[in-house]
Amino acid sequence: MIGGMLKFCYVLIFIQVICYSFVSPEKLPQNDEDICALVSCTSLTPTNSSIEKFCNQSRGLLMRGRCCLDLSTNAIYGVDLSWCNISHLGSMLHEQAPQVVKLSLPSQNGCPSNWTWFNTTWKAWNFTNSNKHYEVCYNQTDTCATLKTFNYSCPENSQCRNDGPGMFQCLCSHGWTGYKCVRHSHGKPSISILIGSFGSATLLSVFFWLSERKNAINR
Repeated sequence: MIGGMLKFCYVLIFIQVICYSFVSPEKLPQNDEDICALVSCTSLTPTNSSIEKFCNQSRGLLMRGRCCLDLSTNAIYGVDLSWCNISHLGSMLHEQAPQVVKLSLPSQNGCPSNWTWFNTTWKAWNFTNSNKHYEVCYNQTDTCATLKTFNYSCPENSQCRNDGPGMFQCLCSHGWTGYKCVRHSHGKPSISILIGSFGSATLLSVFFWLSERKNAINR
């Protein structure tokens, strides 16, 4: 009986290790609409806007549609969505323009503001400016630095990276991958996972052994 229980426990360990070996990081949903050419906007290229002025005054930047792009990297540093009929941005801004410095939105939308996570609240932007037609948000906050002040840190074997206004990601360090970065990139789970698995199996084995011993004494 005890031998059978031990075999069962170690089979569970094997299944757990296999599961950790094949888990892949969760992917965010993609948005195919081009943020620089939204169909809901009254015109493709805004004129005399704060985003256009910011782009023209910054070296190496160029307007394309409603976006201000870095000519060398194609990274989006400014987005003008004023006079656009949008209900919400969803994940579009974080997927296509995580490095955005300046953003203009219709006044009814307003800037993506405070974020709350595990009873922790922080601002997405350092500065905002608004009138009756639109609101401009600029200079993203450093989310990772802000979270450090709340004593939050990413899991072991990962680092925090800012991922758009108010957002962040925990990216696996070199040589680590999988859910919570517990698996080596060459396919082996971390030592802590193995120790935890074998420890659990040992405790279960001792529990079953004591239960069987108690039953044998009672007989």
